[in-house]
Amino acid sequence: MIASRNRSKLIERLTRLGQIGITHNNMADFSKSDELLNIPFINIFCSINTVIVQNYKNREPEEGDLRDVPILATVLPYCDVATTDRFMKGILVDRLRLNEKYGCAVFSAGQQDRLSFEQLLRNLN
Repeated sequence: MIASRNRSKLIERLTRLGQIGITHNNMADFSKSDELLNIPFINIFCSINTVIVQNYKNREPEEGDLRDVPILATVLPYCDVATTDRFMKGILVDRLRLNEKYGCAVFSAGQQDRLSFEQLLRNLN
């Protein structure tokens, strides 16, 4: 029954897309396009996960990783400052340079970062 209901919702949504000119071919082309990969959330989310999978195969994922990646992918393009743990900061800043691409200062809980963050806050006044 659930599968049948989900199938009917899918058919309904595809029908609505067809009514505004979006076809299966349009969706297939978009899924292969640079435009899709340039959506900030997708770019950041996929880039972080790619680095983790390719470079940290033996690292056990930490509890926060599952939350950190989508949160960072959501906020990084729209915030001036983001804070995260040292591991994620290393990926964002050192490996991917996404802080430069999106113009967001990234800080971790490390001592030097805390001092830099405090200085940033003092300079706001």
